[in-house]
Amino acid sequence: MLGLSTDAVGPPGPSHVTHGSTGAADDLSYLPDHVVLDMLVGARQHWLRCCRAAVLAGGTTARELLAPRRETEVLARASLARWKSLDEDELLAEEAESPGDHSRRDTAELSAARALGALACALAGVTDTGSAVQRLLTHADRATLCSTPSSTTADVPIGAGQNELASVLGHLAEHRDHPAHGFATLAALELAGRRPVTLHTSAIRVLFVDAYGQGHVAVLELAQVDGGPSGLHPDPARMSFLQADAEFCDALVDAWQVSRIAGTEASVLWSLTLEGGAPVNDISGASSGAAFAVALDYLMSRGRVVRRRIDPSCAITAGLAGDQLTAVGGYRGKLLAAQRRSLRVIVAADGFDEALDAAPPDFTGRLTAAHTIDDAIRNSRTHLGYLLWTAVAAFLIACLFV
Repeated sequence: MLGLSTDAVGPPGPSHVTHGSTGAADDLSYLPDHVVLDMLVGARQHWLRCCRAAVLAGGTTARELLAPRRETEVLARASLARWKSLDEDELLAEEAESPGDHSRRDTAELSAARALGALACALAGVTDTGSAVQRLLTHADRATLCSTPSSTTADVPIGAGQNELASVLGHLAEHRDHPAHGFATLAALELAGRRPVTLHTSAIRVLFVDAYGQGHVAVLELAQVDGGPSGLHPDPARMSFLQADAEFCDALVDAWQVSRIAGTEASVLWSLTLEGGAPVNDISGASSGAAFAVALDYLMSRGRVVRRRIDPSCAITAGLAGDQLTAVGGYRGKLLAAQRRSLRVIVAADGFDEALDAAPPDFTGRLTAAHTIDDAIRNSRTHLGYLLWTAVAAFLIACLFV
C-alpha cells in the first residue's frame, strides 16, 4: 500500500478500493492482480479473514493456507512492498548464500501472509507450534513490526478449552523479551477469535508524504483493551502487513514513555488508516510521535468531570524529544493535504517558520505552534466554551421541568 513518511520513501501501491464478496467461495480467479492485492492487504484484509476462517474450520482448510493458491501467487508476483532492511547488494548476496531458502526471498507482504498462515495452522492444530511462532517472530524482525517495551511479564488469560491457543501462547511466553512479543500474542488471539474487548478509544489525524512529496491524511486510532499484553502494539486486525523503520518505532516508544499511561498495565492497540479504511502498511520517520502522545493522553482523561474530545478537524505533524515537540519535514505536501480536508494543523514551534513558508497562501491562519506535548494536547481539543455552554443549556432545560 502507500509508502508514507516524513521523508519520501517507496512508490505508492494499488488504489484503495473496498470490494464486496466475489461469491460464496470468494473466487478470486477472475479478478486482476491489483484488485486481489488490494483485497488482501487493504481495507478488506481478506487474507486475515481467510486465516481466521481456517482456524475455525481446521484440518484441510487450514493446511491450504500454506499450499500454492491465488492469494500467495498474487503477493509474490504483484506486491511492490520491498523489504526496508535490504538494499540490492544485500539482496543479491542473500540469494547467493541461501539459494534453497525461499522464505528469505519472499516479498515483504508474502512473508507476512505466510507467517499469519503458519500461525493459523498452529492454532488449528495441524502444524508445529514452535516453528510457527518462530516464523512469525522472524518476519516481525525483518519488518520492524514491534511493540513498546512491556511493563509486565504476566501471561494473558485465555480460559478453558483452548488447547492450541494455550500452546501458542506458551511458546510465545518463551520469547517475552522479543520486540514483537506483544504483537504476536495479540495476533494469536485475533486469529483464534479471542480478541480482547475494547474499553476505550481515541483518534486523531496525522499527516504524511509519499515518495513523490504528495501529502496524505491518515487517522491514528488507539484502542485500550481488556486483558491484552501491556504496552502499545500494532493492531493485528489492520496492521499485520506493516513495515516500519527504526525511527518510527523509536517515536512510539518516546510517546509511550512520556504518557501517564506508561505507568499502568494498560494494553493499547494502534492503527493508521487512510480514507476508506486502507491501512498504511509502509511507514518511515518520527513525524507521528506527537500525535501518538496526544491520543494516549486522551485515553487517560476519561475520569475528568469535563472531558474534552480531540477535535476531528485537527491534525498533528511533529516529532518528540522528551516532552518537547520537534520539527519534521515534508510540510508543503502535508499542508496541501490538510487544506484539501479543511483541517487545522499543529506543528512544533521550532518548525513553525518553515511550515509557514511551505503553507498555501490562504492556509497560514490554520497553523498552530506547540512547544510541548501539553501545548499540543490543549490545542488539539474541542473548544471548552462550547462544551460548557452545552452543559449549562442542558442544566437550565432540566431545571425548567423540575
